[in-house]
Amino acid sequence: MDKLKKIQFDILPKWWSIVIWLLLFFLIFLIGCAGTSNGAINYNTTSYYINGKFTDTIPDSLIRKQYGYKMADDLNGKEHTYSQPVIMKQNSTITMYCTIHRGWENIRSTWLVSKEGYGFIISNHKKF
Repeated sequence: MDKLKKIQFDILPKWWSIVIWLLLFFLIFLIGCAGTSNGAINYNTTSYYINGKFTDTIPDSLIRKQYGYKMADDLNGKEHTYSQPVIMKQNSTITMYCTIHRGWENIRSTWLVSKEGYGFIISNHKKF
């Protein structure tokens, strides 16, 4: 009987250490290392290195050089760029290739009551 107790005491510490390690593992697994909901560490790293300095926005000169002439839709404020300048008459429509959205768009010049003047309405071409 004395031998049986000695075997139990020899085995017991080994099992307890495994149980403790498993509990620690599951505790860390459930809590997680990061405090965000997706489990990742989120940093706001949207900055651009231009001419030896970090800036938060890209200058218009670089946008124009890369994409072309910038233009905003007067209804929703969405920005578009075209490789050529947009020259239109009143109440007319032209179709141009937008270099940001990479597709053909219809640009319509029309009277906007909210603006009390002429404005541009940009929509996708029917084949885009």
